[in-house]
Formats: sequence, structure tokens, C-alpha cells
Amino acid sequence: MTIAPKTVVALPWFHRQDYAALRASMRDAAELPEQFADWEATEAALEEATVANGTDVQRVMLEPAAFDAWCRAHSRTADAQARHDYAHELVRTSTLAA
Repeated sequence: MTIAPKTVVALPWFHRQDYAALRASMRDAAELPEQFADWEATEAALEEATVANGTDVQRVMLEPAAFDAWCRAHSRTADAQARHDYAHELVRTSTLAA
């Protein structure tokens, strides 16, 4: 009997102290709430709904310098798609290393 691996979704996450600076550096800053608490509440609800649907979620902290370096190395603009691709890449590479 083969058991299919459980799906894991990478969820980009910010440290409270980095939120304002990261938000300001994003091309889609206007789409992000101004306050960290509002952003965090929205993302936590998304995370909860995803888990309730049977999908594992792994939070991936966006460290400002590392994310900026990744964007430059991949010729990417800092936006929602880049945040998700970066988080997915970190989860994938950490899973492969395990």
C-alpha cells in the first residue's frame, strides 16, 4: 500500500519588527495592511483555513536581507509572487536536505 505524501504549503511570514521595512520595499505594498497586527490576523485565518482543509502549512520567515538577496539573484521584483516562490523554494530545499 502506498501512502501519498501530505501536501505542504509554504506560507511567507514576517517578524513584527521587520514588517514596516519589508512592506515598504514591496512593489505591492498598497495591497498589504499598514499594521502588522492586521496582516497577521489575515494570514493566521488563511493558515487556519488551509490546515482545516487537510493541508499542512509551514511558515517561512522572510528575513529582509536574505529575501532581498534572493530577489536580486533571481531578477525578481519583491511582490506577493516572489514572497510565495521564495518561501516555497526554502521549504523544498529544506525538505530535500532532510
